[in-house]
Amino acid sequence: MFVLWAAVVIAILGLCSCGQQGTSVESELIRVFSLSVEESEITVKELYNSYEGAPYEGIALYEISFLGEAGDVFREWKTMPYDRETKTLVESVSFYVEVPELERARYKMVNGSSSEKSATNASVVIYDEEENVGYYLKLDT
Repeated sequence: MFVLWAAVVIAILGLCSCGQQGTSVESELIRVFSLSVEESEITVKELYNSYEGAPYEGIALYEISFLGEAGDVFREWKTMPYDRETKTLVESVSFYVEVPELERARYKMVNGSSSEKSATNASVVIYDEEENVGYYLKLDT
């Protein structure tokens, strides 16, 4: 009887997870930054990840390559140097991870914190216009 109940619970859990939104880095990046690209146009390489199984606590840095020319997607983003809020975020994680310093780049930060004064849950993408590559940094505390 126990085996039957265990099988039913596992089947229900499996069915419930089928309708969940994709959790790939690519789909997260597209959703958070409202990018008008397809997942198949993005290649992600993990450079650093301290989440270690805790989904809402950590720092991650990814290198993002784009098929074709992605420049149009980022044309409306801010140009370097960073604004104060973004600079604070990048500097706050510099002890753990080195974000590449780029001179000809565009960036966008999304602050997921409830407070405008702190970025305890924030993400930033820095797009290198010369190399057609981006860096996706995310922080959750």
